[in-house]
Amino acid sequence: TALSECLAAEDSVKTCSRGESLCPVQSPASLAEFSSPEPCVYNYKKGFVPDDSRHDILVADMTWFQAKSYCDRTPECSSFTFESRDQRPSKPVTVWFKRISFTDSSGRGWHTYVRSCPQPSPHRFSYLDGLDSSV
Repeated sequence: TALSECLAAEDSVKTCSRGESLCPVQSPASLAEFSSPEPCVYNYKKGFVPDDSRHDILVADMTWFQAKSYCDRTPECSSFTFESRDQRPSKPVTVWFKRISFTDSSGRGWHTYVRSCPQPSPHRFSYLDGLDSSV
């Protein structure tokens, strides 16, 4: 079945009419959306993730929102840490993206956000059991 013949996400239903099929999940972003319907949350911690380049993913100047967006798109990102007067800076600051989330709370002026993603339910696709596979 060609992708143009697939139902759009907003038109997808639990059962399909003859000749219709659901579109395959093709991108990592789409797979993440289906696999974990709840978005990741970021828990704030005062302090910094210790400097160890083995755990660095990226060091870049970004706003808080840009840093959160980057971490959301980067599966290996466990946390991001930066030094600023603001907990959520709207102007770019140097941000370290880390594979670990251990935070040293002694760093004055440092802020860390630890990503926590919910585990998907093992029953999240159970509605597919009712689809007619003979179509």
